[in-house]
Amino acid sequence: GGGSGGGGPQPVAMWPLDETSGTTANDATGTGHNGAYVGGVALGGPGSPKNGNAAATFTGGGVSVPYSADLNPGAYTVEAWVNPSSVNTYMDQGTAARPIACSRDAQGLRGYMLYADNYTGTPQFAFVVGAGSSRRYVYDNSGVAEQPGLWYHVVGSFDGTDLHLYVNGVEVTSAQLNDGDGTDIQPLADSSFPFQIGMCNGGSAPWNGAIQDLTFWNGALDAATIAQHASAGTPPPGGGGGGGGGCDPSDVRCVQGAGPTVPLVFLPGITGLWQV
Repeated sequence: GGGSGGGGPQPVAMWPLDETSGTTANDATGTGHNGAYVGGVALGGPGSPKNGNAAATFTGGGVSVPYSADLNPGAYTVEAWVNPSSVNTYMDQGTAARPIACSRDAQGLRGYMLYADNYTGTPQFAFVVGAGSSRRYVYDNSGVAEQPGLWYHVVGSFDGTDLHLYVNGVEVTSAQLNDGDGTDIQPLADSSFPFQIGMCNGGSAPWNGAIQDLTFWNGALDAATIAQHASAGTPPPGGGGGGGGGCDPSDVRCVQGAGPTVPLVFLPGITGLWQV
């Protein structure tokens, strides 16, 4: 595990998805992992109150980012704010997974996907990684149903051994499950498969709803860092998230000062934000 500052995991890419026009989903880290909006995506919709800014609303389309090895390391975290317009039907158990983000081959035997599904009769979020000849996955075992029209902070991480899943800052990881007997978990190394947001290789139902601040980290974030992000909003690169450079002065989650920028946190019962 690790935090997002100092020697902890760093943001490889962050797609705010706050564009109001055009076809480019910009990578805010400056590392060049810009994506292309394809298909049904409406730009400039309302974002999470925690983050401010706009969000993209997916209605059958998605974002495609060219394959890159640094989006497919041996340990990683996928983090997003999502607001589903609909949820999965009773016990579809992976047959209509709604991808939040993925980088995986056509069979899912290499790579990963953060998604929504329904494994137990309750709509829930889940995270899967290819295990060579099968797929290892975990789902939200809290029993709290995913509901349309609500914003969720959803995080999936893989530490090189186990998958972890967090919803709204709380770990909700089920047992490490497997749909076969595969144990060979290796990064995706096939450049014909892009990193995708809101869709996944045409093999699953597309995400239906809004996504904001999709961030990919090059290691497994620890529980305390994830809880902080859920409380305060995902920090922009340079704003406490581990990347270089300062954050946008107009971003509600950061302030500029003489020293490094710091994230702002929301205090219950207080209007606005307070710097810590």
